[in-house]
Amino acid sequence: MMPPESSNKPKGSIGSLLRHSATYSLVPIFGNLISIVMIAFFTNWLHKEEMGLNDSIDLFLAFSLEFLGVSALQGMVRYYFEHKEERDKNAVVSSSIMFGAGLAWLVCGTCWIFSDYLRPILLASPTENVSKAYLNEVFALAMILVPFQMTTQACFRYLMIQHRSGLFAGISAGKMLAELGLKIWFVAPAAVLPFGMGMGVKGILLSVFVGEACVGTCLAIWILKGIGWRFDWRLLKPVLSYSTPLVLASLFHLALQRLDIRMIELLVPVGLGAVGIYGIGYRVGRLANQLMLGPFLQVFLPWVYEVEDDRQRTDLIARVTTYLLVVIGAADIALSCFGREAILLLDRSDEQTYRFAYQVVPLVAGSYVFWAIYKAIAETSFHVAKRTSALSWLSLIALMINIGLNLWLIPIFGIMGAAIATLVAYASLAILGEVGRYRIFKHKMEYRRIGACLAAVFTASAAALYIDHSVAVAGEFSLYALGLKIPLALFATLFMWQFVLLKSERVEFFAWARKRLRRES
Repeated sequence: MMPPESSNKPKGSIGSLLRHSATYSLVPIFGNLISIVMIAFFTNWLHKEEMGLNDSIDLFLAFSLEFLGVSALQGMVRYYFEHKEERDKNAVVSSSIMFGAGLAWLVCGTCWIFSDYLRPILLASPTENVSKAYLNEVFALAMILVPFQMTTQACFRYLMIQHRSGLFAGISAGKMLAELGLKIWFVAPAAVLPFGMGMGVKGILLSVFVGEACVGTCLAIWILKGIGWRFDWRLLKPVLSYSTPLVLASLFHLALQRLDIRMIELLVPVGLGAVGIYGIGYRVGRLANQLMLGPFLQVFLPWVYEVEDDRQRTDLIARVTTYLLVVIGAADIALSCFGREAILLLDRSDEQTYRFAYQVVPLVAGSYVFWAIYKAIAETSFHVAKRTSALSWLSLIALMINIGLNLWLIPIFGIMGAAIATLVAYASLAILGEVGRYRIFKHKMEYRRIGACLAAVFTASAAALYIDHSVAVAGEFSLYALGLKIPLALFATLFMWQFVLLKSERVEFFAWARKRLRRES
């Protein structure tokens, strides 16, 4: 079976966007939910310093992919639609896959040779519970994993270009379930499960390696066999020129998102232990972003590229952004209000080690509301206009703000200082991004409706944090606090439904929902 030829007909309807986005989101939603549930097992199986090491590995892998140009795949998508001939379209894809894989193996191989010098800088330093030898093994395994991850991401992006959402979901689901089973096998101690190998964090990394190696290799062979093993530098060069600023911007974005992990390790006395506590609160706070925004944007950008009329495209960006904020805002309100209860359920450690992690949840959740605004409005618009160099400067400014605030606030407030710095930096990025976008396009977004969403989210988040801090006892479930937060969450969500969405939009949504239900039945 060969990869199908794409008709490339414009699909500029919100219905088609929602349909494909929902399909692509299905597996990531379940995957992220499962990863949250697995925290309950990891907090019991791993020491808090190992939990911190796991967060450091996540940062390291993400940094490696960005450095090697996973963001350049946006250039592959952009220039795929620039060409009219199918042969040239396929050559853009095949050249991008082969170049990305080759570069990844070259760079990771070099890093492995110099691992004694790079590992303390890029990963972590040894502690009482994490030895140097163990860190060296983890670093070597990560260096082998990254090239396969790079290949898998490129192949998945091609499936999205072709609108193969069902195939994407099927492969992703199989990969997710296989990795889940391997994680339990590799990480669980033999004292807990008879078949457990007790490999710790190395077991988590090894399970991901098996999944990425199998899927990346098989998909690459299948796709390249179908479209041809053609490497064309003439077609690849404009892709790289377009994408280079995106790689820089993505590196700055990643540092903005996760550099606080390394800064907490360096500035807080308990080091990796504090990272482990902060990491759990951070994961809960960004859950809505992982479940919704990432998969949505992967479909949103190709969808926007296929709309040819500039005015229609700008209007759609504005309207879809408002709808996106209503959905993500409602999810973030729920996370802010019930993050404490979620962490109490997830913390299976003997001494309730992570009981204060809830404090960062509302701040992190609010940060990602600003992140959604920046990604949907500013970044999408700069992509469309092919002015990607501006994204690097915007991200660099926000990163400098973040670093300065972290250096100031972490020694004073600990992990809360890192969360405050994240919120201020993301807000600055969203504002700067919109100012830059407006100077180019001279078209206003739906500021009133965006402001109403922000007001609902941050009022509910501040009230929930106050209730948790003043009413509940640390580490103990409080029915009284929960009783106060349930109506708070409902009221804030209903406020957005009533005062952000127009009456015609609410009527249209109910009509669409009834139609979908009748179709399903």
